[in-house]
Amino acid sequence: MEMLSKWLELDRVVAVKLYPGYDHFYPWDRRAARIYEAALDHKKPVVFHCGETWEKIEFGLVKYSHPLNFDEVAYDFPDLNIVLAHMGYPWMRDCAEVMCRRENVYADISDLLSYEGRYRQRYVDLIRREVLEAISLIGSADRIVFATDWATNGEDREYDAKDYFDFVKSLELEPDEEEAVFFKNAQKLFRIGMGALD
Repeated sequence: MEMLSKWLELDRVVAVKLYPGYDHFYPWDRRAARIYEAALDHKKPVVFHCGETWEKIEFGLVKYSHPLNFDEVAYDFPDLNIVLAHMGYPWMRDCAEVMCRRENVYADISDLLSYEGRYRQRYVDLIRREVLEAISLIGSADRIVFATDWATNGEDREYDAKDYFDFVKSLELEPDEEEAVFFKNAQKLFRIGMGALD
């Protein structure tokens, strides 16, 4: 924990990311509380890999990374900002339910466009509907964060950061909500350029 605290003191470290599905622990496990407390002490959010686990990593277990598992953490640590990565895909509605109940829970849209199969366009259309449904259920886009999950230039994948940019544009959000998703939500959450407010 001492090393984690030292890292969290650095301005360039903006969050802690945990992988329950790969490290095989439930987010509400009391053993993880020390990590959450350290993040709170340093005003840093905790980002969780949430939702499916990558099929190429055989030891990934989705039972640990379902969005509903994070509700108890958000309840027990109401001052801790939590980010559910990948909007909990494929359980995006469950992610939205947790966000409806807990004001300290955010979701990012990273890796939602990674399907590269025959039905890619149908898949992207489905994801668009699911994201819009989640925003409607939550009541705003104020806790949706732009992310890609891959620092790629498109050479090794069929999608890249521009695809995520275009995807957000295709949601046809109000200008203030679009700006919030692209930047303002992350600025607030990760305290980007907000040192004077400390």
